[in-house]
Amino acid sequence: MTSAATNVTSSSFQANWTAISGINGLRLDVATDAGFTNYVSGYNNRDVNGNAASESVGGLAAGTTYYY
Repeated sequence: MTSAATNVTSSSFQANWTAISGINGLRLDVATDAGFTNYVSGYNNRDVNGNAASESVGGLAAGTTYYY
């Protein structure tokens, strides 16, 4: 389950979700559309630590809506 982004700046944000014990790995997608057809470079099926509850997302453009 995803939570609201935090630490939002003009070029980055912290993607947050509920950690689930026993998970070995997670995949993170970040896109500029809710249908996830326009992925942000480096954030299409990105491997993240399964025990983590957040991931920093950077290299973004100001004034753009992002989905994860």
